[in-house]
Amino acid sequence: MTSLNLRHTVLLAALLTMGWTGAARSAPRTMTRQEIIDYCQSGRGNGYWWGHGRWLSGGPAQGRCSGNCPSSSFYGKDSAGQERTCTSSSQEGCYGADCSGLAAKVWQVPSDSPTETNSHPYSTRNFRYSGTHWKFISRSDLEKGDALVYRNSRNTGGHIVIFDKRGSAGKYWVYECRGCAYGCIYNQRTFGSAYKAIRRDNIEETLPGANTCNEHGVRQSDGSCNCYQGYDGANCERCALGFINYPKCISAAVDCAADGSIQCGQTINGDTDGGASKIENYGAQCGNWNADGPERVYAFRPTRQSGRATLSLSNLSDRYPNVDVDVFVLRELCDADACVDYGNSTSIFDFRAGQEYFIVVDGYDAEEGPFELKLECQTDSNAAPWVGDACIDNSDCGFVDPRRSDRKGFCYREGGANFCSLPCRGYCPDKSGRAITFCIEDRLQANRGMCVSKAESRNDFCGNITGTSIQRELRFGLAGSAWVCIP
Repeated sequence: MTSLNLRHTVLLAALLTMGWTGAARSAPRTMTRQEIIDYCQSGRGNGYWWGHGRWLSGGPAQGRCSGNCPSSSFYGKDSAGQERTCTSSSQEGCYGADCSGLAAKVWQVPSDSPTETNSHPYSTRNFRYSGTHWKFISRSDLEKGDALVYRNSRNTGGHIVIFDKRGSAGKYWVYECRGCAYGCIYNQRTFGSAYKAIRRDNIEETLPGANTCNEHGVRQSDGSCNCYQGYDGANCERCALGFINYPKCISAAVDCAADGSIQCGQTINGDTDGGASKIENYGAQCGNWNADGPERVYAFRPTRQSGRATLSLSNLSDRYPNVDVDVFVLRELCDADACVDYGNSTSIFDFRAGQEYFIVVDGYDAEEGPFELKLECQTDSNAAPWVGDACIDNSDCGFVDPRRSDRKGFCYREGGANFCSLPCRGYCPDKSGRAITFCIEDRLQANRGMCVSKAESRNDFCGNITGTSIQRELRFGLAGSAWVCIP
């Protein structure tokens, strides 16, 4: 046997002794994004302990750090409450973590590890340069529970944080063990381009907003959702029996046939005499007012711009002194509980392009008679249209891709959906204060990409984009997928 073969034989024997068989690494268990965030929250407030990863889940935050890493000192408290220097991870009262200790623990990699058990299997070097149990993604695809990792040019140090959500002015809300002066915290700050986005393997993808009952209910202490009227499902993800048109569930029995429509700048002279009397008492949002007289209903459908509306109602009391009519504003539903504003003679409310409002003139205490109703609107001239905004035709989408002036906005129309989009391939531009965008294949034109809005709180999880719902779509031209708002 040659010396080379002998060395190979010895090496193979050593690896087999250590349990290596050549098989692929076992994958970590499946986790939900909320599980990762729950782990982060349980470690919040603990001290920064370099080279460690350990804290009491549900217990009081502990430990403090002084000095500079890696030669900093860490202090815990014994059962008597006396502070002691921590020299061993198994010492009583010694709990804390550094940035990579936190990341490995909340991701539960390479395997399950109780928060009380110290573990520190990876450094930022591992998270940045290997793909042991994670993969690199675009920063525009970041979702709750993903991470941002950085390693310096000398490869001697770095940092990693767990992403929660996007904040204001390009900032990110993150969980991190930031250093001695900060400890393990939840905060909002910016991250330079050197920070790369990574995603844990085996994430169980759920509909955006599931933990918040999809904004259609309230999460209870036992984990269940108490859904609002008209919604049903474990996460209020569908309409209840007798309601239709998710995510804007309306009663299938409600007759939303308006007496007419009203537009900005228009004045209507009408009469409640002979009108229907379907609503007798308005919800708490509108003072629980009693208005059991006949009513007239006018649909207001702003399509181009959002803004603020002022309704002025005159009951012509100089000629009809015994007539008492009031004005109510209902959003999306012909239902008293959908009331958003009201008044004897004036109502001021904010409106959003693409939503429908019902303006109701109703009689107090069964009264009826003539009225004059005027609608004046103040729109935001700086509110330039963008991806996801309502449109009628291409002229409503007068914007271009800031990176490619040849890519011009257009009005995408499919089914009941009419919203602005942009041509794309791979990526779409984003705009401050607006929902993140995503490039998918245009379903009406082959071999072309189109920008759509991701489903998130800034568009009420697609609720503000009429005719769309939350669906998982592949990225056009590149790998990746996301929950987006499409018909």
